[in-house]
Amino acid sequence: MILDIPFVVADVETTGSCPFPDRVIEIGAVKVLNGKIVDNFSTLVNPGRNIPPIITWLTGITNKDVAKAPSFIEVAEDFKNFLGDAVFVAHNVHFDYRFMSAEFLMAEYGPLKNPMLCTIKLARRTFPGLLYYNLVDLCRNLKIPLVKAHRADHDAQAAAHILIKSMKKLAACGFGDMEEFGRFYRNSPAECAKMLQMI
Repeated sequence: MILDIPFVVADVETTGSCPFPDRVIEIGAVKVLNGKIVDNFSTLVNPGRNIPPIITWLTGITNKDVAKAPSFIEVAEDFKNFLGDAVFVAHNVHFDYRFMSAEFLMAEYGPLKNPMLCTIKLARRTFPGLLYYNLVDLCRNLKIPLVKAHRADHDAQAAAHILIKSMKKLAACGFGDMEEFGRFYRNSPAECAKMLQMI
């Protein structure tokens, strides 16, 4: 069953948009199993470089906040153990996955090799017809609480609830295993909307 598969829904805040030279400044992640959040991981990270003012304005995270925070290499083992072999999930997953892979490479762990799932892509297929699929608007439409956008822990929690709502809807529609889910996820949003209407 798709609900039985372990997922880790993650979000990172960073000093900019490009790994090398930008770095992670905050990690938030939650583990989802059987349609429930069962564990969480959250930490600020000292990036070893200055946080630009625009990032502080966006996230509220200052250089002072991360001055005494652990470096990524100090939290890498804990996060690696938390992630395990779970599916790595995020809202716009390629951004978070690229940054985490880059950080693991710099920490000499090698890149991530976990399968990926994007909650934007999933929501477009599971909840067709919405005007916007950014995290704030999607949470508003799906009545998911989002306490503070652009903070890793809050964004990860919100994305986890999007995942759970999506998976429960698909399970109720008869997409019972990963093979069926994979076909649905790889289809176009228009085709997925037709599939849901036929059920």
